[in-house]
Amino acid sequence: MNWTRCAPPGFTVSLNLIHLDLENSTNCEHDALMVSYCFGNELIKSLCGTLSFMELQSSINPKLHSAPGGCLSIYFHSDDSFPQVHTGFNAFHQIQDIDECESLSNPCSHLCSNFIGGFRCRCPHGYLLNHNNHTCDGREVADMMERRKEDMFCVQETKWERPVMLEGGLNCFIMECMEREMGDPEGVMKCGQPKLLVNGHVKFVKGSKNEYLSIIQYHCNEPFYISKEKQNGNYTCSASQKWRSTGNNILPSCHYVCGQQSFGFGRIWGGKVAPSGSFPWQVHLLNGIHRGGGFIIGEKWLMTAAHNMVNYGTTFPTPKEEIKVYAGHNDLEQLGSFIALNISSIYVHANYTTEYDNDIALIKLTSPITFNRKIRPVCLPPKHVDLSNREGSVSGYGVTERYEVSNKLLYVDLHTVTQIQCRSSFNDLRKKSSDTPHVTDNMFCAGAVGGGKDSCTGDSGSAFVVHENGVYCAAGIVSWGPKYCGKNGTYGVYTYVPRYLDWINKTMSEND
Repeated sequence: MNWTRCAPPGFTVSLNLIHLDLENSTNCEHDALMVSYCFGNELIKSLCGTLSFMELQSSINPKLHSAPGGCLSIYFHSDDSFPQVHTGFNAFHQIQDIDECESLSNPCSHLCSNFIGGFRCRCPHGYLLNHNNHTCDGREVADMMERRKEDMFCVQETKWERPVMLEGGLNCFIMECMEREMGDPEGVMKCGQPKLLVNGHVKFVKGSKNEYLSIIQYHCNEPFYISKEKQNGNYTCSASQKWRSTGNNILPSCHYVCGQQSFGFGRIWGGKVAPSGSFPWQVHLLNGIHRGGGFIIGEKWLMTAAHNMVNYGTTFPTPKEEIKVYAGHNDLEQLGSFIALNISSIYVHANYTTEYDNDIALIKLTSPITFNRKIRPVCLPPKHVDLSNREGSVSGYGVTERYEVSNKLLYVDLHTVTQIQCRSSFNDLRKKSSDTPHVTDNMFCAGAVGGGKDSCTGDSGSAFVVHENGVYCAAGIVSWGPKYCGKNGTYGVYTYVPRYLDWINKTMSEND
């Protein structure tokens, strides 16, 4: 059995085998599929045995193609032996256009344009195509010098693969800028508006109007975002009318900075009003009539206490439509100045209990936050942060020492205590109230010697932040405490965030 397929000029014919299962033998002397050029004159491949689809695609098919305008012959031979049953072969052929302009034997001395089935040579402005349709004839040097009035440039080197030398040995010429490869002069080449940098901006370093050789520099919106790339972000308007970098031409990315605030607060002796710009990670939560807090940990992620996200006294999640989140201001009396954050989904820890164990939840937003002076994220803590006798700060819109609900964002400095002190204080409370929850290893306590300072009702879900390696980290989440806040010998209880870092990172990465 024999087949032959030929390609017209400017095309090649290729064979694609998708199945091969023949009797295997030495030198394919029994069954064989032979592919050759030009009616069998030159063998390309003799095939037998069984090859997988991937083997055919990777090692066989790339070789089965003709020269431009050539032919492929396919000959199948089978003897009379049938030691096993084989299924044969399956293949199809393609006629494909070739790009003469990309080949090493490019026939054009100047410019080349490929089209289906052929190519056409072209000349730069000021040259005419020779009658041989391959080379270009230029004008006399005197004529060129008479028409050009711009500054003269001398050629020292060129990076073009096939530079064109002027006849007569001249190494200087007068250049006229073009906007396109063909046509009349229309002014200096331009690159158009640079691409926008998310959370960044563009600055012109040299030139203007996006013209040839103009230089721009990308900057992130500091101090809220920084670039981690080593390159300087410089891009030059090139002759190809595109902005090119000395690096990899990939736009720098701007990463948000966590754990910083625009207002530095000092130590205090009780709950004080938080100045504008402080605790920029704080958010205000409303679950029906219940109010609580939360904090920003990423462009689309918030963290809070799980009990803020469930129906009161249960572990059943509240529908996201019933929860409201606000950020960007420190005074609830000016709620119109807050930014409402739309919720995409809520992730309550699967092992949360009504006794506040695993009291942690994540909120994903529908769109990323653009950080500024009043809205910034807090950092996640190191996995092994030391919280023994550690000072931290808590902010919130909770109940004050007068047991009045605060519309101003308040903050307080607290000290952590040992687990022994923590559990001992609640063991005493449990003697008076048997429904007092137990302090687990997923919690820690903080308060003040002598009382008077504590987080309280309405602060739930806010962050207990510590200053670690120059940034503020959310080491804890306001969870629960005794009925009367800030009493001597009692403490507030906080979810120990470092214990949940794996869950936090896994939840965010799987749902980002």
